[in-house]
Amino acid sequence: MCLRLRATKRHGPYYELTYKASGKTVNVKLSTQAAPPYKAPAQQYRKLKTLLNRLDKLSKTILSQQAKTGRIQAARLSKRAGYSNNPGLSAGRRPAEWR
Repeated sequence: MCLRLRATKRHGPYYELTYKASGKTVNVKLSTQAAPPYKAPAQQYRKLKTLLNRLDKLSKTILSQQAKTGRIQAARLSKRAGYSNNPGLSAGRRPAEWR
């Protein structure tokens, strides 16, 4: 017999839906029958979160390398001087609604 079954605690699996509402965490326990429709979206969310974390790490690595080579500093100086990569949208020629 499983040691956990002999204990007073319940034995899983547990299905819970957790979300934020009005700045507070809400935790809803789902029955075994109610859980399957949430399985695929939960897996997709975890995959998306993993990909976004990888993108964030890659972006930070690129920025770090650019900072080391001085590219970021050069880009900042050129913007301060009024230069732009797109001459049609330089400071003096922006559409009126952008000003």
